[in-house]
Amino acid sequence: MIPKYLHKYFWDTNPDKVDVQKDSQDIIFRILNEGDIPAIKWLFKTFSINAIKESLSERRGFSPRSVNSWSIFLNIPKNQILCLSKSYRKGQNIKYIKPKILKSLPFGFMVCCIFLFNNQNIKNYSAN
Repeated sequence: MIPKYLHKYFWDTNPDKVDVQKDSQDIIFRILNEGDIPAIKWLFKTFSINAIKESLSERRGFSPRSVNSWSIFLNIPKNQILCLSKSYRKGQNIKYIKPKILKSLPFGFMVCCIFLFNNQNIKNYSAN
């Protein structure tokens, strides 16, 4: 069962029936794509880095901005990510985030990076 504050990411299903073990790929997908800071914190506490990397690498449907941001953060080469493969992108006009423009990544994503890997206590934040 997932915490109540994550129910908003499972609007199309009954969140009380979401099983953390059985539905891990779907949970990881939804939170990496749409999650806020509490959701991301929960994700990294609940699932191993390897499980998160595997989901990001093998799952289709991630938004281009999300998959690029997380691939940089998790140090996954873009050629190992299914939804970035040429056969998947065929016919799509997608711009990709380059590592050198890391400073322009979404504010929430950068706050998560700081919090998760520097163990800083972030109580107040704003996306000014």
